[in-house]
Amino acid sequence: MGRANELTTLSCVPPGYRSELVHAKNLTTLITVISDDAADSTKDRWTLEKVASIVMAKLENNPVVFDASNEHLLLAASSWDEVVCILESAPRFEEFKDLLLFDMGELMQCQRFNFAINMNPLLCNTDEYLAYGTHNFNVKPHMTMDLMFSPDFRREDLAAFRRALHHIQIAIQLVNDVHTIDREIMEEGSFGNYSMIWGLEKGRISIDDIYCMRASKIKKAFPLRDFEKKWKRHMGKARELLSHTSSFDIDIFLESVRDIRRMYEASSGAM
Repeated sequence: MGRANELTTLSCVPPGYRSELVHAKNLTTLITVISDDAADSTKDRWTLEKVASIVMAKLENNPVVFDASNEHLLLAASSWDEVVCILESAPRFEEFKDLLLFDMGELMQCQRFNFAINMNPLLCNTDEYLAYGTHNFNVKPHMTMDLMFSPDFRREDLAAFRRALHHIQIAIQLVNDVHTIDREIMEEGSFGNYSMIWGLEKGRISIDDIYCMRASKIKKAFPLRDFEKKWKRHMGKARELLSHTSSFDIDIFLESVRDIRRMYEASSGAM
């Protein structure tokens, strides 16, 4: 994900800040992987909640006590300590700190949602997944970090930018879901994937199909035209919302999102 984090860094971030910023994003992605594994793979609510506590408490300067023998929590805590240390050096850290607290809270709420549907698959529905499950790709936390390191970003552009990010994170999470479904079926037994939830909702597949790892049936049940339709709609809406934004190069940013899709396609042999 390091290359993706470099690509999507906004053009308004001065060159002198970019290396440390991308490093902070990479470490945040690592923390996301730890919490995601707790929700999807090990189904470990205790670890998930501890990671959430570590992240939120550190930003509020109220560290969480935990068993240092737990390697996952130790890695999450040390990584997040380094992230916050980097962010505190940003020229607009205090200005956007509350927004980052919200974004990280949404990320952790996403993991709680995924945990809940993994524990009770009858909860699966596409409306809630698109509302909660699409926060798993770090789009908003990473972009808020960009704002912290962007002295010239215009506050007047903030609302339109956030609205556009809502659509971008849906588009890119759907890309992730389409290209990681094999892993989620065969390795994790996770229900946190739009393709599977769509199939369950439409009656194309059953819960047993997922438990029995019928990957071929599950993938065939999901029409890629539905994904393409949503991709185009959300990317088009993002461009529309950003049309009057002048704080950064919109074309470069949106092309970087398309580059991430191309990276997924290349790695899965879809190109």
